Parts: sequence; C-alpha cells; structure tokens
Amino acid sequence: MITPVSYDTTMAISNSWDAVRNDPNWEDSFGTKMIRRSLELDPFAVAVFLPFGTKGDKMYESPQFKASARECASTLDFIVCSLGPDMDMLFSQLMEMGNEAGLFAKIRPEHWRVLEQSMMSALEQTLGDKFDANTRASWERVFDAVSSAIIKVIRPSRRRSIN
Repeated sequence: MITPVSYDTTMAISNSWDAVRNDPNWEDSFGTKMIRRSLELDPFAVAVFLPFGTKGDKMYESPQFKASARECASTLDFIVCSLGPDMDMLFSQLMEMGNEAGLFAKIRPEHWRVLEQSMMSALEQTLGDKFDANTRASWERVFDAVSSAIIKVIRPSRRRSIN
C-alpha cells in the first residue's frame, strides 16, 4: 500500500495544485506541458501511456493529443484530491485504473522517472517562483510513495505473466 504522507506535505501539494487550477484551461495547459516534456525525455515511453496516432508538430493539435493531455491532468487532479490519512483507497483506485487501461503490462521502470521528471517540469513551468524547494520536495515524496507502491505490486504480477 501507499506510505502515508504528512499533513504538511499534503497541504503543500494541495496549495500548489490550487494555483495550477487557477488557470481556466488548466487541464489542457498542464497536461500539454507534461506530455511535451515526456516526449522530449523519451518519445517511446510516452507512447506506452498515450497513443496519439498523429505524428510531428500536428500531433499537438490533434484531438487525441488534447484528450490525452486533459486525461493526464485529470488523473493528477484525482490523486491530489485523494491525498489524506487513508491512502489505501487511492492505491486501490489507481490499481484499478491502471489495470483497466492495460498500462501495467507495458510499463517499465524507466517510465516512472520520465513521468516524474515531466510532472516536475510542468509544475515548475506553471507555478514559477511558487514552486519552491519545500513544494518540490512534497511532490517528490508523494510521487515516490505512489509509484513505489504500484511498482511493488506490478513487478511480481509481470513475472507471473511472463512465465
């Protein structure tokens, strides 16, 4: 299960996320920043999560890309809104979402780092000076807690599915 995070960590994330959501087009804007950065870091890893169909610069204007950007931001919004003392419910829901989408069969350990770096980059671009060291550390703690819990579950299941 997900390691609980402190109240201070939860508040730092909630406050910074509220600032992200101040933009009326936050889902499009934030999701686009995150996916663009993912593509810069590893064009192949992002295809695991978000297949677009259209390639090149036109991809960013495609309906598939825009829908994926909104879904990316909405998933992060779901995680932020679910933070609290009982992380088991969040863990169960994330596992269900990942299994239904078939993501966990395709995911590799390096994909988690791309996802983390992309999220941090999008937060930094969006929040500017508000993304201080404490806020960054809070996001890193939660990302590590969530991804570590999921990785512990999907690694043994991947071994079983390979055999």
